[in-house]
Amino acid sequence: LEADSSIEVLFSDVVMPGGMNGDELAKWAVKQFPHIKVLLTTASSSEIQETRSSCGDDIHWLGKPYSKEELAQRIRAVLDTELNRV
Repeated sequence: LEADSSIEVLFSDVVMPGGMNGDELAKWAVKQFPHIKVLLTTASSSEIQETRSSCGDDIHWLGKPYSKEELAQRIRAVLDTELNRV
């Protein structure tokens, strides 16, 4: 993202190896690049609720499992949404 700020959508799993999780990545990305739209994926509904409460409603979700077609449709829908950030 730092190398190419023209990226429009960040797609990440909530669970990631290493020190940063998807929630933290989403918060960082939105703070650094207010125009970016975020699509997170997880198999856990409790993770969705936790992230919603900490990241807000502008984070979009795709539950697991999903097909390539579902992913493509969801990314298109996210790209077509308006941001509510101030």
